Amino acid sequence: MATGLRPAPPCTFVIFGAAGDLTKRKLLPALYNLKAAGLLPRRFAIVGVTRKEKTHEEFREEQTKDIHEFATQRIDEALWDELRGCLYYQAGEFTDPSTWPPLPNSSGRS
Repeated sequence: MATGLRPAPPCTFVIFGAAGDLTKRKLLPALYNLKAAGLLPRRFAIVGVTRKEKTHEEFREEQTKDIHEFATQRIDEALWDELRGCLYYQAGEFTDPSTWPPLPNSSGRS
Protein backbone atom coordinates (compact mmCIF):
# COMPACT_ATOMS: atom_id res chain seq x y z
CA MET A 1 0.00 0.00 0.00
CA ALA A 2 1.19 3.54 -0.71
CA THR A 3 2.74 5.20 2.33
CA GLY A 4 0.36 7.33 4.37
CA LEU A 5 -2.65 6.53 2.21
CA ARG A 6 -5.63 4.41 3.18
CA PRO A 7 -8.23 2.62 1.07
CA ALA A 8 -11.45 4.45 0.33
CA PRO A 9 -14.57 3.38 2.24
CA PRO A 10 -16.85 0.74 0.64
CA CYS A 11 -18.49 2.12 -2.49
CA THR A 12 -19.87 1.50 -5.97
CA PHE A 13 -18.21 3.19 -8.95
CA VAL A 14 -20.58 3.71 -11.92
CA ILE A 15 -19.15 4.24 -15.41
CA PHE A 16 -21.58 5.67 -17.99
CA GLY A 17 -20.57 4.77 -21.53
CA ALA A 18 -18.53 1.84 -20.20
CA ALA A 19 -17.92 0.43 -23.70
CA GLY A 20 -16.00 3.53 -24.73
CA ASP A 21 -12.37 4.39 -25.19
CA LEU A 22 -12.10 6.36 -21.94
CA THR A 23 -13.04 3.28 -19.92
CA LYS A 24 -10.63 0.85 -21.53
CA ARG A 25 -7.69 3.23 -21.97
CA LYS A 26 -7.89 5.31 -18.78
CA LEU A 27 -10.53 4.41 -16.17
CA LEU A 28 -10.03 0.67 -15.90
CA PRO A 29 -6.20 0.87 -15.87
CA ALA A 30 -6.42 3.60 -13.20
CA LEU A 31 -8.76 1.47 -11.07
CA TYR A 32 -6.42 -1.51 -11.48
CA ASN A 33 -3.49 0.67 -10.37
CA LEU A 34 -5.46 1.76 -7.28
CA LYS A 35 -6.19 -1.90 -6.52
CA ALA A 36 -2.50 -2.79 -6.94
CA ALA A 37 -1.54 0.05 -4.58
CA GLY A 38 -4.00 -1.25 -1.96
CA LEU A 39 -6.18 1.85 -2.23
CA LEU A 40 -9.51 0.29 -3.22
CA PRO A 41 -11.80 -0.94 -0.47
CA ARG A 42 -12.36 -4.65 -0.04
CA ARG A 43 -16.10 -4.07 -0.57
CA PHE A 44 -16.13 -2.37 -3.95
CA ALA A 45 -18.24 -2.65 -7.10
CA ILE A 46 -17.84 -1.21 -10.59
CA VAL A 47 -21.05 -0.93 -12.63
CA GLY A 48 -20.64 -0.32 -16.35
CA VAL A 49 -23.62 1.23 -18.12
CA THR A 50 -24.23 1.28 -21.89
CA ARG A 51 -27.23 0.85 -24.18
CA LYS A 52 -26.35 -2.65 -25.44
CA GLU A 53 -27.76 -5.73 -23.69
CA LYS A 54 -25.08 -8.04 -22.27
CA THR A 55 -24.46 -10.14 -19.21
CA HIS A 56 -22.14 -9.34 -16.32
CA GLU A 57 -19.86 -12.11 -17.61
CA GLU A 58 -19.73 -10.69 -21.14
CA PHE A 59 -18.80 -7.30 -19.67
CA ARG A 60 -16.10 -8.92 -17.52
CA GLU A 61 -14.66 -10.73 -20.57
CA GLU A 62 -14.50 -7.47 -22.55
CA GLN A 63 -12.81 -5.66 -19.67
CA THR A 64 -10.31 -8.51 -19.22
CA LYS A 65 -9.30 -8.22 -22.87
CA ASP A 66 -9.02 -4.43 -22.58
CA ILE A 67 -6.99 -4.38 -19.33
CA HIS A 68 -4.42 -6.69 -20.90
CA GLU A 69 -4.14 -4.35 -23.88
CA PHE A 70 -4.12 -0.99 -22.09
CA ALA A 71 -2.70 -1.58 -18.59
CA THR A 72 0.06 0.77 -17.53
CA GLN A 73 1.83 -1.94 -15.54
CA ARG A 74 2.22 -5.73 -15.68
CA ILE A 75 -1.07 -7.42 -14.75
CA ASP A 76 -1.02 -9.65 -11.67
CA GLU A 77 -3.67 -12.21 -12.64
CA ALA A 78 -4.72 -12.92 -9.04
CA LEU A 79 -5.20 -9.21 -8.42
CA TRP A 80 -7.08 -8.80 -11.70
CA ASP A 81 -9.35 -11.73 -10.79
CA GLU A 82 -10.30 -9.91 -7.57
CA LEU A 83 -11.09 -6.69 -9.44
CA ARG A 84 -12.83 -8.59 -12.26
CA GLY A 85 -15.19 -10.04 -9.67
CA CYS A 86 -16.23 -6.48 -8.79
CA LEU A 87 -17.44 -5.75 -12.35
CA TYR A 88 -21.17 -5.61 -13.07
CA TYR A 89 -23.16 -4.47 -16.08
CA GLN A 90 -26.39 -2.55 -16.56
CA ALA A 91 -27.93 -1.87 -19.98
CA GLY A 92 -29.99 1.23 -20.51
CA GLU A 93 -30.27 4.93 -21.18
CA PHE A 94 -28.93 7.38 -18.63
CA THR A 95 -32.18 9.40 -18.72
CA ASP A 96 -34.52 6.38 -18.46
CA PRO A 97 -35.50 5.60 -14.82
CA SER A 98 -36.03 1.92 -15.70
CA THR A 99 -32.25 1.70 -16.22
CA TRP A 100 -31.83 1.90 -12.47
CA PRO A 101 -33.20 -1.25 -10.84
CA PRO A 102 -31.49 -2.07 -7.57
CA LEU A 103 -27.79 -1.92 -8.42
CA PRO A 104 -25.33 -4.35 -6.82
CA ASN A 105 -24.01 -3.04 -3.55
CA SER A 106 -20.36 -3.15 -2.61
CA SER A 107 -20.77 -6.62 -1.11
CA GLY A 108 -21.73 -7.92 -4.57
CA ARG A 109 -25.35 -8.63 -3.60
CA SER A 110 -28.33 -6.87 -5.15
